[in-house]
Amino acid sequence: MGTICNIVSRIRRVRDQLGWSQEKLADVASIDRKTVQRFEDGEHDVKWHNVHAMLCALGLETCKACVGCRDRVMATKSHKTDHKEKGSQ
Repeated sequence: MGTICNIVSRIRRVRDQLGWSQEKLADVASIDRKTVQRFEDGEHDVKWHNVHAMLCALGLETCKACVGCRDRVMATKSHKTDHKEKGSQ
């Protein structure tokens, strides 16, 4: 249950930081606004593909173990740094 709560709070926080309404998130994620509303309100019967659509729309992705989110931007920066370090060896 804690993992779901972390994803819900992360989605809501990032959506708020972007200044997006639930409707804007739903439009970008190509899902129904009521799905976003139900998920943020704690109704965890939302299908995983809809959660994934919200995460992708916000530029987030689930980690490999599906226990949280990380910014895709941070993952990209880390990936580029790893390649620079390997290339300089």
